[in-house]
Amino acid sequence: MFFLRKNKNKAINPLVGRERRLSVKQNKFTLAKLFYWIILLAFFGVTIYALFFANFLEITDIQVKGAEKINPESVKTEITSLLSEKYLNFLPKNNIILARESSMSQALINRFKLIDQADIKKKFPGSLIVSIKEKNPALILRSGGEDYIVDAAGIAWAKADFASEFLNENELTILEDTSGRPVAEKSASLGADYVNFILEIKGNIEKDLDLKIKQLVTTPNIAAGDIFLETDEGWKIYISKEAGIEKEMEMLKAVLDNKIEKEKRKDLDYVDLRTNNKVYYKFK
Repeated sequence: MFFLRKNKNKAINPLVGRERRLSVKQNKFTLAKLFYWIILLAFFGVTIYALFFANFLEITDIQVKGAEKINPESVKTEITSLLSEKYLNFLPKNNIILARESSMSQALINRFKLIDQADIKKKFPGSLIVSIKEKNPALILRSGGEDYIVDAAGIAWAKADFASEFLNENELTILEDTSGRPVAEKSASLGADYVNFILEIKGNIEKDLDLKIKQLVTTPNIAAGDIFLETDEGWKIYISKEAGIEKEMEMLKAVLDNKIEKEKRKDLDYVDLRTNNKVYYKFK
């Protein structure tokens, strides 16, 4: 015989307890997630500040290599000036990560016309290595009252771009185009062959014939290829690019050795070597 005992306690719904446990877990998860994001944001904030705004990666050393005609300190000053600027008016350029090698290289080439190439390498944590290849000024081209520096490739550059003390020290040959034709800057106004011809024939005459040639060389027209040299003795040598250096040197040596005695050179007006296999000369 069974007796039913009445339960005086209220029935407990198991779903309610589960909801409470889930609510506690969700709160803990939300707090943990919030704490995680705070830590992550703080980490990124500190990292960004350390990398881009603190002095940790500031460029403090600039090394310049290959500068012989250009003052290395001037190159350093230009780089320092570029690094003092900011991106978007707030992000410093003086940072080993943010510094752009290509833009600095181009800025150096624009600023110093004597620079042919500028290669910049970063060296962590705070150094720049600037390797410079300089142009090789070969002569001065004078036309229409203006002077231009011509490099070994025959390209003309404004004389103002080069330090006057450098030009004075090197005593570059001056080629004057008496036609006064305009010269387009940064163009191949002469060409490498023309420049080499002038310098080589001038050097050969001075070395092989013991004649001093004056700094000023003239041409009635560059396109024609005729060049007039003047010796320190006061007489001129007319040569042509078309005749060739070796042939003209042979003819000049032959006429000076066999036709014109050394003591008579003071009365000489010119020697003309422009006609193939013939030499013309005239006394004053």
